[in-house]
Amino acid sequence: MSSIITNVEEDEILNLMNIIAKKRGAIISGGEIDYEKISGIILNDFRTSKIGRITLEQINGKK
Repeated sequence: MSSIITNVEEDEILNLMNIIAKKRGAIISGGEIDYEKISGIILNDFRTSKIGRITLEQINGKK
């Protein structure tokens, strides 16, 4: 994961996923986070622009 993502620590990503999972009800028995479900929720929100306008392309001249 860290080879693709820049300027964000892996722990920060998991922490954010945990927060979203609790708010969106992606918890399985025992209070564990259902990472497959929350990943699907995040991808669906991205696809339907519920999380705002985001691009995966680099802005001209910026890295």
